[in-house]
Amino acid sequence: MASLREIHSGEPTAIEMRETTSNPIFTSDNAVEDESTAQLRDIVIDPIFTPALWALYIFICADVWIGAYTDPNTTEELTLQMVAFCFQLLTFFATAIAFYVLLSETFLVQKALYRRVVKLFKPFFVMAPLYFVVFLCRRLYQLTLLYSYYPPLALWEQPGYYFLYVAQKIGAMAYWATLMRSTSYLIREPRLFTPASVNMYTGKW
Repeated sequence: MASLREIHSGEPTAIEMRETTSNPIFTSDNAVEDESTAQLRDIVIDPIFTPALWALYIFICADVWIGAYTDPNTTEELTLQMVAFCFQLLTFFATAIAFYVLLSETFLVQKALYRRVVKLFKPFFVMAPLYFVVFLCRRLYQLTLLYSYYPPLALWEQPGYYFLYVAQKIGAMAYWATLMRSTSYLIREPRLFTPASVNMYTGKW
C-alpha cells in the first residue's frame, strides 16, 4: 500500500492526470473562449445608445416620408418646396449625428482609430457624401427653376434635371440601404465594443 508521502510527493497521479486532460475546462481553446466571453460580459454601453438608435430610425422614416410626399413635383408652391428642402437637410444631419453617437460607443472610436472605423463602415462613408451632393444639386436646381416661375411639369424638360432626379433617387435608396446595414452590423457585432475590433476583417460584413 502506498504511503501518503508517495501519493502527495508532487508528481500527479494517474487519476489526477486523466481528470486534468479529460476536463474541457483545462483545454486551451476553452481558455480563449472564456477570455472572449469575459470581454463580452464586461461591455458597458452608455444609456444614450438606445434613444439614439430609435432616433436614427425615426429620422430615416421622416426622410423617406418627406421625399415621397414632395416627389411628384405637382405643386407650384415654392414655400412648400423650401420647407421640404430644409426638413430633408435637418433629417440628414440629424441622422448623421445619431449614427455617430452609436459609433462613439465602439472601441475604435473611443481609441480614436478613425481610419479603421472608415474601413469597417466603408459603404456608408462612401454613399452618404455622394448622396448628399447629388441631393443638394437636384434640390437647388429644382428651387431655382421654381423661383424662375417654371411650371412643375416643365422641370422635366430642363437640361440635366431628369438625370439629377434619377441619380438622386438611386443614391437615396443606396444611402438608406447602407445606413440600415451599417446600423444592423453595429448592433449585432459585440466585438466592435472590445479590443478585438482592431483585428476584425474589413473585406465584407
